[in-house]
Amino acid sequence: MWTLLLLAGLSSASSAPATKVIARAPAQLAAVEQAERIGRDLYDFDQAAWGATDALVAAMPDPAKAGVRGWIVERENAGTVAIFYGLNGNQPYKVFVAHMQGRKVLSQHIVSANDDRGMTAIERRMADARAAVMTPETLNKVGVRQCGKGALNTVVLPPATIDGIVPVYVLAPQATISSFPLGGHYRIDVAANGSIAGSRPFTNSCIAMDLKKAVPNPLMFFVTHVLDPQPTEIHVWISLASRVPLGVAIASSGDVWAVADGKMKYQYTLQVDDPAKK
Repeated sequence: MWTLLLLAGLSSASSAPATKVIARAPAQLAAVEQAERIGRDLYDFDQAAWGATDALVAAMPDPAKAGVRGWIVERENAGTVAIFYGLNGNQPYKVFVAHMQGRKVLSQHIVSANDDRGMTAIERRMADARAAVMTPETLNKVGVRQCGKGALNTVVLPPATIDGIVPVYVLAPQATISSFPLGGHYRIDVAANGSIAGSRPFTNSCIAMDLKKAVPNPLMFFVTHVLDPQPTEIHVWISLASRVPLGVAIASSGDVWAVADGKMKYQYTLQVDDPAKK
């Protein structure tokens, strides 16, 4: 569960709980580094898909009629490439390709039947993993909760190796340009044989940050998080997408972290008196 506060200023020191700084263990620092990297991927890939979809619809007013059945995004050089694909049986093939810098389209190409429509082995794994996840059976089995009325979004990350796990992030839809869902996000890992190797939610409930309802120019959104001993890639992604820092308090430890500009930094640990110990 998340508790949400929108901060316009800083509390006075006299009213704040006592705090202390605790050194972070190497394993936790490694988890933080991984979450930062994945959170940046989620943001960059999502931005690329967003901009490329606009280009796709402009080039193909009815993408479904043109055979588009899904999309993936990969990194290339200093940017990304968005690939929209169709299916020949179970075999994916390229329909539309857009080379991106953020949401900006650098170049785009409708891949005709006369072109090479083939996808690399990694790209096929990514497309197959998305297809394996986005079925009613898999979503129900994993327990994906629909937060919001729009269609679920996906970000598929490339596997570390051709036989490695493909992480598929199923993300709650953004209802408005100023509203950012904090709940309803899941990671589902797909093995090389197409089976579901693992999954996890990132919250236990649906909640969203609505900037229109926030105090003017908030310094940060402050939330509590109960599922991990540190913030996750979802915090990094939401902070980047909203352009507002997040303060994340870990319920189990009282650790407070700042998440901003794609980085997570431990701040201090809250020291709250426990009446039961008196």
